[in-house]
Amino acid sequence: MNSNYKRYTDFWNPSDDSWVVDSFLNDDQPIVKKGKDHVALAGYRRAISNFVNIISGKSIPVTFKGRDSYTTFDKVVLSGNIDEKNFDFNCGLAMHEGSHITYTDKTALEAMQVILKEELGPVKRDGQPANYNFELKKLVKQITNYIEDRRIDSIVYKSAPGYRGYYQALYKKYFDARSITKAFKMKIYDKPTVANYLFYITGMTNQFCNSNDLPGLKQIFKTIDLNNVSRLKNTTDVVRLSARVAKLIIKEVLKYNDQDANEPNLNKAMEKFEQNDNTEDSDMFTNGSLSTKDGKLDSTASNAFDKVKKLINGDVKKTSLTANDLSTIQGVESSGSEYKDVEVEGVTHKVLLVKKLTPEMLENRYSSNSHYNGPVNILGYSEKHSFGLNRVEDAMRLGTILGRKLQIRNEDRSLKYTRKDAGRIDKRLIAELGFGNDNVFSKTLVTNFKKASLHLTIDFSSSMNGRKLNNSLKSAVAIAKAASMVTNINVVISARNTTWMRNRREAKPMMCILYDSKINKLSHIRKYFPYLQSAGLTPEGLCFEAVSKLMKEGNSEDNYFVNYSDGQPYSPNYSGYRAIKHTKRIVDNIRHTGTKVLSYFIYEGDMYRRDKQDFKTMYGTDSQFIDPTNMMDVAKTLNKAFLGK
Repeated sequence: MNSNYKRYTDFWNPSDDSWVVDSFLNDDQPIVKKGKDHVALAGYRRAISNFVNIISGKSIPVTFKGRDSYTTFDKVVLSGNIDEKNFDFNCGLAMHEGSHITYTDKTALEAMQVILKEELGPVKRDGQPANYNFELKKLVKQITNYIEDRRIDSIVYKSAPGYRGYYQALYKKYFDARSITKAFKMKIYDKPTVANYLFYITGMTNQFCNSNDLPGLKQIFKTIDLNNVSRLKNTTDVVRLSARVAKLIIKEVLKYNDQDANEPNLNKAMEKFEQNDNTEDSDMFTNGSLSTKDGKLDSTASNAFDKVKKLINGDVKKTSLTANDLSTIQGVESSGSEYKDVEVEGVTHKVLLVKKLTPEMLENRYSSNSHYNGPVNILGYSEKHSFGLNRVEDAMRLGTILGRKLQIRNEDRSLKYTRKDAGRIDKRLIAELGFGNDNVFSKTLVTNFKKASLHLTIDFSSSMNGRKLNNSLKSAVAIAKAASMVTNINVVISARNTTWMRNRREAKPMMCILYDSKINKLSHIRKYFPYLQSAGLTPEGLCFEAVSKLMKEGNSEDNYFVNYSDGQPYSPNYSGYRAIKHTKRIVDNIRHTGTKVLSYFIYEGDMYRRDKQDFKTMYGTDSQFIDPTNMMDVAKTLNKAFLGK
């Protein structure tokens, strides 16, 4: 992908906190069509929903469900093919449609028959009033849709100038298409037909649209007065104006068809077109086909015009999503999953941050009917081959023992000092004032424990499989249980690895929040932890940077960042000294916030000297190297730290 490509969205979504996903293809490999990026689509929907709600001032549902992108006056439906490059115009389209819900009066469209009679006069046949025919109402409706679009866009342009870029992207795609611009330059649609007039009306914003190209077009443009569209206060005003514009169009078309009339006779016009349904002119009041004087058609411009008409009629065709895709996107959103951009020496890595485990993730393990196909790969298919419930309960029992010692943190200690020369008067000493004793004041010193916050992150790479991961989890669960027995310690347990997105055929660094005591009860651990297993690689610093902002959200006085790991940092395009240096920088940044960093290298058997040296480079000289069987010693060490003031 071209690194110089910039979207309007970049202004609103800085690169250090972005959920947008690039699709990188290796030029040396055959191009393989990738599936949907559900995390990215969830992010797009979430962002567009926010934009729609802001500009509309309403809580409007924005969904991928269905085949079209349209508004039903109660929700906006998106296409399933949104990606980074087409996001801006899709966002502009969604905001445009959402604004209809706020600013368009649906009843005015339904009352079009009455408005036409008021503006154009009653139609009479055989001396009796008659309704305006379907073709004329359709023409007025098309003009109404276009002018109403411009009226609404004008409102948003003035009230929310920061969102203009999205609308500009929408206009550029539809109204400034190359083929339409070329048609205006070549003046090929100069035959006065209804379709050609609509072509010029909808192309008014194109810089090459010339009001001299069709007879009466200058008067039509003057009547519309697009630069002063804000004078139209509501949809009824737009319908009335559109009726007058339709009357002007019919006048010119009838002149071209040798009708000798200074003003259009709508009655005769309708009779003519009803009698000649099979002629070219029968399309006068319908969508019609663009046509030149010599009868030649420009299919490219005609196709582009068809897209414009579908846009103003709210009939933009979009890619649908399967039931699996929709279910997965919903599951991704419920887990709070999003991408975080982490840049390392000019290379941007998309790190998947999963903020919580969800029931859909468990259902996907054993249910063949589950449509969820989310990216989390740390939940196995059975307790037997994962951490297991027995280990969870064993860790809970050990945590209870640790927690009994921590309960002292629930107590406030006070010490009262009497016979002071300042403070609060001690009533018991008031009588001594008569004997010359002025020291009748007391002071009480109250001591308590500071609030503490612990983020314990565990390496879930494949090399941790077995005793190393099991004992790390055992230690983590024991700490969580112990902390739950006091009131002023918050514990977060996270897993980090790379997750393989099968439908995308790519690996992403992942940081998954397994447990947060501010949100979850211990039952959450019993529900999910039995199925935890290792998989993937070791993204280290990438994951630390992605989660660092969540860590800053805490307001504890004592903060701890504890790392369990067993190897070098490694993931796609992230390894060697570059990864080591980056991890060190992120760990140093965490430490500079006042957070105490404790890091443990878990190893079995012999340990390479280089691994030891690199680990200390990343995590500091106070980092420790321990056997997995000693993980409970780590829990006891942390327990002691919590008992310090």
